[in-house]
Amino acid sequence: MKGKVFKRGKTWTYVVDLPPDPATGQRNQKKKGGFPSQKEADRALVALLASVHKGDYVPENNLTITAFFEIWLKEYALQKYKATVFDVEESIINSRIIPVIGRQKLQQIKPLTINRFYNGLLEKYSPDYVRHIHAILRKAFRQAVKWEMIASNPMEKVEAPKLRRKEMKTWSMEQCLHFLDTAEGHVHYIVFSLAIHTGMRKGEVLGLRWGDIDWEGKSLKIQQTVNWTPSKGIIIQDTKTSSSARRIPIGDMLISDLNERLQIIENDKQEIGVENYKDHDLVCCYGNGEPIKPRRVTETFAFLTEKSELPKIRFHDLRHSHASMLLNNGINAKIGAERLGHSSVQIYLDRYSHLLPDMQRDAADLIDTKMKMSKKPEDQTTP
Repeated sequence: MKGKVFKRGKTWTYVVDLPPDPATGQRNQKKKGGFPSQKEADRALVALLASVHKGDYVPENNLTITAFFEIWLKEYALQKYKATVFDVEESIINSRIIPVIGRQKLQQIKPLTINRFYNGLLEKYSPDYVRHIHAILRKAFRQAVKWEMIASNPMEKVEAPKLRRKEMKTWSMEQCLHFLDTAEGHVHYIVFSLAIHTGMRKGEVLGLRWGDIDWEGKSLKIQQTVNWTPSKGIIIQDTKTSSSARRIPIGDMLISDLNERLQIIENDKQEIGVENYKDHDLVCCYGNGEPIKPRRVTETFAFLTEKSELPKIRFHDLRHSHASMLLNNGINAKIGAERLGHSSVQIYLDRYSHLLPDMQRDAADLIDTKMKMSKKPEDQTTP
């Protein structure tokens, strides 16, 4: 490769012949000017030649962040992600990222620009939400490097916002039972019963099929979820990870609720006619067999919570409440992690570590009591 530096007016310019265009074989020449001195132009030329020699040279382009994300969503995200994840990330990109930094050139975006972008977001949104945006940018820019659109990833120099631990709201066992009493008779009752007795996620509850239940073995399998996306509406899909697909032992109270639910469905089929019943084999469904929309569960849960005069929590907090019951009743952490579908015991303990101080006190008191009971009579005399 040949290169030279020359003066043009009051500034210096370099010009270099790069390898021919692999598609056309045409000459590929790069020229860049505006350097205030010959030394700076020489330095830039040497850096360019070194980059070409190492194989990490990326030709300049005028691609904006907006244009890049259009490519990334179509060529990468749409192929890699499930519809639920794709819809969420597309929405975040279009509503949060593009309006602020969309006009920036992909090759010119700096870590400081992204950091300032985060600071603006943190004035309106939680650190957890901004960390989600950070994760999207990291994945997208990493792919831009692989596609040779940028030479280096600016996200490697950007730190994610620190999380502020939020107080986890849960109900006690008594409060959960009181809620179920309030919800009895509602079409969503079985949804709430499953969530409370198993700690299943909303999508997992709504995706449970009768074929997933082992009546004799008193257990159920988590194999699919029901979700809703703006682009596709209701979708039924496999669980998101291998740890999410699991078998959960269940007790007699839930089995009783499931038997009652099965009878209700048989009655629905008779009432509207089997030929008119949309049979997806779902445990949680409307009277015609159609899947329940996740949003309707959220709305019903809020209404029944207020009706029951219990502390306000989210539907997902029923999962946390179940974890609280497990820990407070001394269930081994490994069993708890498997039951809730966490990929590791550490994740389970990290998420629910706020419950451990009371358990540590209980453990200390129990050991103290046992040691006092084990003391020999002569050791218990006081001087």
